[in-house]
Amino acid sequence: LALLAEVVEFAASAVGTAKAGGTKHGGIGSLIGGIAGAIFGAPFFFGLGAIPGAVIGAFVGAVVGEKGIGRRSWADSTKSGKGAASSLMNAVASDGSGRVA
Repeated sequence: LALLAEVVEFAASAVGTAKAGGTKHGGIGSLIGGIAGAIFGAPFFFGLGAIPGAVIGAFVGAVVGEKGIGRRSWADSTKSGKGAASSLMNAVASDGSGRVA
């Protein structure tokens, strides 16, 4: 059940990228970046570093996917990254009913 919740949270970053006008490159980048950020952030703050690590990773992954692979402008890439990060933060903060706790 916990694994399913994690999958849903990381998928939220890809959805946020799409809502912000991103492409599939940004969505895939946000997924990869979010997972990598959570793994690399986990040793910090007594394990709680995985949360900001995932948010930062999703942002960076979406920007790299959009700018590097998708060849979009910095403004469009950053907008997609912000969408990925904000959607992931909302997924982490919500209680599963769509409401933010």
